[in-house]
Amino acid sequence: MIKYVLAGISLKAFSCCSPARALYRKIGNTLGQRKRECLDISTYVERSDVLVSLMEKYGVLRDGAAMLELGTGWMHWFSLYARLHANISVDLFDVWDNRQFGALRSAFSKLAEEWQSTNNKEPEVVGRLDRLLQAKSFNDLYDTFGLAYRIDDAGSLVVYKGASYDCVFSFHVLEHVPVGSIDDSISNIFRVLKPGGSRFANFKLSS
Repeated sequence: MIKYVLAGISLKAFSCCSPARALYRKIGNTLGQRKRECLDISTYVERSDVLVSLMEKYGVLRDGAAMLELGTGWMHWFSLYARLHANISVDLFDVWDNRQFGALRSAFSKLAEEWQSTNNKEPEVVGRLDRLLQAKSFNDLYDTFGLAYRIDDAGSLVVYKGASYDCVFSFHVLEHVPVGSIDDSISNIFRVLKPGGSRFANFKLSS
């Protein structure tokens, strides 16, 4: 009981102002990166293979396609996984910066080992993964693969032009969108999609 009370007091203190929230996120990112460097990527690979299959099924995983990921997270896993499979452009959107480059390198290094052992990927796809692992920073990664990263703490998508994306996708994000903003978010998703574009979302339901 005491632990729950102390945790509640700590969280309330960290949420009292912008500097406190920034400190909380910095601490969380540092501790989170250490934990995620030991991450089992099997679930991520499984979900990403489903995403790639859906993109292929609906014809959006093709060279030159434009995609937008909402809630790109700490290592852009799903965007990068799709990018490895085709020469697409991807815009990465989030409401705050929780990127962890060390965790990204660790996770994709494990993916490289898995692909090497199974030998079931095209040489071009494996070559892109090799280039990813050569990146020295997030900016280096963005330059190499033509990615664009944007933060908007209000979660607004108004900066994106209408009818500009072949696909919009999101994993475990929509459940975090405030109820008062969900209609606007969904409207903007449809607004930025090209006619006939695809949208994929995976989210957790409350029990």
